[in-house]
Amino acid sequence: MSGNASWLDLAGQFPTPPYGAEALAWLDRRFGAARSQVLSGNLTGRIRPAQYDADSLLELFDIEGEGHCFTARAHEWARFHEPQITGGLVHFLGQGDLEVQLGRCLAFYRACARCSGGEARDIDADDVIDWEVIEEEPTLREHGASGRKRVERGRIDILVEFKLEDGAKAGAAVEAKFDHTLTPGQLRKYSAHLEDEREWKLEVAPLLLVTRQPEDLRSDKLWQSVTWWRFMVAFEREIGRFDCDEFRRFRRTIWKASYGQ
Repeated sequence: MSGNASWLDLAGQFPTPPYGAEALAWLDRRFGAARSQVLSGNLTGRIRPAQYDADSLLELFDIEGEGHCFTARAHEWARFHEPQITGGLVHFLGQGDLEVQLGRCLAFYRACARCSGGEARDIDADDVIDWEVIEEEPTLREHGASGRKRVERGRIDILVEFKLEDGAKAGAAVEAKFDHTLTPGQLRKYSAHLEDEREWKLEVAPLLLVTRQPEDLRSDKLWQSVTWWRFMVAFEREIGRFDCDEFRRFRRTIWKASYGQ
């Protein structure tokens, strides 16, 4: 084929396979109108449909709030995995001027506190003298028994920490999962790191495992299992005036990565 030829020229060079028109007509009569037959049958006549009311759905997602991420289009050019999602969140939490960065980190902390189901310290911007947001905080734990040493390594996906005027520390940590599962003892190792190295008071620190579906964490009492659905709804209510178009679009992409929509 020459460089100027069109692939459409191939259409006439290959015979199309024969098909039975009568068979297709029968199939259409047999199944084509199945939906209309079901909906017009006696079955649905016995069901009293409930009146649809969108108010509860609008309230749940706060869709009518200014700048909700559902008004943006998700990124379609790639399939985002755990490292891209957590790295993107850390990127946007640390983006902007200092007021915006602090506002976003406080929104993240408050969303975690909403989801934790336990006690968490209330923090205002005026209480904070310094803060940091960290992606994949490295953890290290050594065990010695009978002269043998075992080293456990890990990384906490997202960590936000505040240093307060009264000298105290406060923070929130998130372990994010989409297609992977926890390893045995993983969260206990993270708890020990936060208590020993970060000097957090874990009873008032929101520690979340965020997944598509809830996980059984009865063996890790300090951590709370929440869905991406619940966490993203909480964060959307907290972000407020510290949002921007790109961050909004990225959060919409998290929804798509979590639930395909």
